[in-house]
Amino acid sequence: MLDLQTPSLWGTEVLRVLNRAAARFPVIVMTADDSPGAREECVREGAVAYLRKPPDQRLLLDALSLALGRAIASKTTNL
Repeated sequence: MLDLQTPSLWGTEVLRVLNRAAARFPVIVMTADDSPGAREECVREGAVAYLRKPPDQRLLLDALSLALGRAIASKTTNL
């Protein structure tokens, strides 16, 4: 899980760094301040979910389930 607005590095920058490092694990982005275009940019950079704080419990569980499923699928394809 990644907060979009971290003090030292913007969340989309973290996603870009992970992509450049070829880090292949699912990232869920959360934010309290949903700026225009942020969701699209995060999804384009590989986020599996984008949630506003405080997240709806059902949406959070769905996002975690999706992320876990992708992590398991990634592990089995990299064996």
